[in-house]
Order: sequence, then C-alpha cells, then structure tokens
Amino acid sequence: MGLRLIKFFNQLLLIVSLGLLGISAQAEVYTSEQIEVELISETTNVVPGETLWLAVRLNPIEHWHTYWKFGGDSGEATSTSEWDLPSGVSAGDIVWPTPEWTPFEGSNLITFAYEHEVFLPIPVTVPASFDGDQFKVSTKIDWQVCDEICIPGDAVFNLVLPVSDQSSIDPAWEIAFEQTRASLPRTDHNLTSQFNTHDGKVNIMVDAGENLFGDVTETYFFTEQGRVMKYAPFRQNLIEDQRIQISLEQHRRMPADLVELKGVLAVYDESGNRRSFAISPTRTPVAWSENVEVELLAATSNIVLAEQTWLGIRLKAAPGWHTYWKLGGDSGEPTQAIDWSAPEGTEIGDIRWPAPYWLPFPGSDLVNYGYEGEVVLPIPVEIPADVEGDQVTFSTTVKWYVCELICIPGEHRLDLVLPIADVAVRD
Repeated sequence: MGLRLIKFFNQLLLIVSLGLLGISAQAEVYTSEQIEVELISETTNVVPGETLWLAVRLNPIEHWHTYWKFGGDSGEATSTSEWDLPSGVSAGDIVWPTPEWTPFEGSNLITFAYEHEVFLPIPVTVPASFDGDQFKVSTKIDWQVCDEICIPGDAVFNLVLPVSDQSSIDPAWEIAFEQTRASLPRTDHNLTSQFNTHDGKVNIMVDAGENLFGDVTETYFFTEQGRVMKYAPFRQNLIEDQRIQISLEQHRRMPADLVELKGVLAVYDESGNRRSFAISPTRTPVAWSENVEVELLAATSNIVLAEQTWLGIRLKAAPGWHTYWKLGGDSGEPTQAIDWSAPEGTEIGDIRWPAPYWLPFPGSDLVNYGYEGEVVLPIPVEIPADVEGDQVTFSTTVKWYVCELICIPGEHRLDLVLPIADVAVRD
C-alpha cells in the first residue's frame, strides 16, 4: 500500500506540474484599452526533431485594427525580435494570413490590415538532439493598433513547455490554427502573373489557364512594396473565366526599372467567400483588354543595323470575338500603330495586312472583314547604320476594336527592346 500511495502522489505531482507549465505557457496576455496581445503555442509540449508552431495573437477592440507585413498607405507591421531560445533552436519569420482591403474613412487612403482577432504563425525549428526536460522561449513583440489614431506597443513574452516524444495539440487553440492556415495565401497553384504600365496605370494580369475565376465578383492585389501604385480612388477589375486584371493608379515614384512585384491576389465570389494566392508578377510587353490580348513583338530576337527586319502587332481575341482588317466591311475599325518612338532615322513602314476572314453578322445581311482568334500584323522596320549603343527600344501606341455582337475599343502603349547584333537570329 505504501508503494502504491507513493506512486499515486508522484503521478499526481507530475500532472499538477505539467498543468502549471501549461498555465504559464498560455497566461502571459498583454492587455490595453485597445488590444490583447499574446504569444501562444499550437501544442502543449515540444517534440525534438519536429517544428514547433507558435503564433502572435492580436485581438483589437471593435473598429480598431492591426497590420499586414506591408500596411499599404499607412501602418507598421507586427514584428518579433530579441529571441531567447535554447541552443540549436531557431525561429523563422511570421507567416502572414491574407489581410483585408481597409479604406480609411474620409480619405483616399487604403490600409492592408486585420480588423479582427488574428493569429500570426511562427515556425520554430527544434533539433532532434534537443535533450532538455523543459523548453523555454522568450521574444519581444512590437505592434501597432489603429483607428483614427495609431498606438504602438511592445512587450516581452515567455513560454515554458514540457518536452515529450509525442506532440499534443492544445484544444484551446486548435481551431484558431486551422482557420489561420486556411486563410494563408496559396503557393501551390499554376497561376501566371505579369504586370505592365500604361497611361499612368499599373495593370496586374493573372492567367489561370482554366476556368478558375468564373464565380469571381471582386478582386484585390496586396503589394508588398511601397511607392509602386496608389490603391484609391481608381481601381478597375477585368474578370474573365480564365484571367483577371487589376488596374491601379501608378505611384509617381515607381521605379522605371522595376521588373517584378510581390504580393497576394485575393478573389471573392458573390457570397463573400475568399480565395487568395501568393504571386510575383513580372513585367511584360503584353497588354490585356476586354476579350483581347495585344503585344508588340519581332521576327528576330535581335536587330542588325541598316538591315530590314519585321515587327508585329499580335492580337489574340477571345473565342467568339474578332478584330478587323484594314477595311472592316460593313462595320468596324482597323487596328492602328501610331506615335512611334525609335532611334532617329529609323524607317517604319505601314502594317502589311494578312488576308482576312469573311465574318457575317448574325441575323442580318452585314458582313465584316477581320480576324478571329490570333493574328500578327507585320510592320517592316529598318534602323540606320549609325545608331550607337548595344540595344534599340521601339515604342508605339496601338489602338484596336474587338467585337462580337458589340464592339469594344482599346488602346495601350507597347514597348519592345532588341539587342543590336551583327547577324539576325530568328525568334
């Protein structure tokens, strides 16, 4: 009986000790009039060789918000620093849930924020060689919580967790971590993303290659970089089954040599359900408009001085739509390439028109002359022998009409850069 009693009290002591450790791990909550901040763990223990997931919990009061990793027009992101970890243990970066597009009332400012309780996950790598009985972690968290004013805050948070050979999910935070992971931007997708600039606008173009956007009614692009675009008041969406284009006003300090953006595409259906994707649009000479894709291209990948080459305007109309020949027939206007910019002395000829199709207008005796699907309109070009430098830039404004039962005009400034070479290489 004595041995059983001793064993019972030892087990009870272990249970109480683990319980106290659990309380200490979850009990450090910073509270102000505007927000609660806490460092939490997904599990009640630590397993050597497995990733430990922590999270910064931020819970602002109603009408207040915290910020994404880039705040948009204002605001500072939550951050961690001054980590105190056991030897061999390392903490990764915050993994950011998709934010909300948050207009600042009475202005044209937009912030990328969280207007609700949010959990910011942090992976902690624990080596298999870790042999302690307890796992102690400490970090300093800085945040900013805002309404009409912003209030910064910071505090040091500590966690103490027991070490075990099998992880145990903390039921207090199980749903929170599940929902947070569901709100992370997807990286396992096949989206192609590009951007261009025209007429003071930045156009973010995303192609799914399949009917992924057929139910989409609203789209947003959260850029990670400042001084690229303005988020309000101008914002225009082009939404088709396979592709999306978001157009925003260009920032006056946008770098002219910017070749890549990073950010998150968020799309909503009419029920308000959201999907999000991490994307990195790259600069492209291709332009999109409703039901057509337009590009300035060349027959060769380089250009030879004093030797004729061919540029081309490529138009790719959506199924059921068409563009026009030099004479539209009973209706329609031809594509134009005007206002050319090229080295002085460059000779740029007229469009050489491929033979068109006969396109009857349904329900009438009208017939149009044009191109269904994709067409390239060739243009002869020759630059003079005395051009200096190692490359040539061509630029032109292309105007077009794309039509089905109705016609939609479009216009875009297109650029093409070709290196100068001694021998032409066909593309």
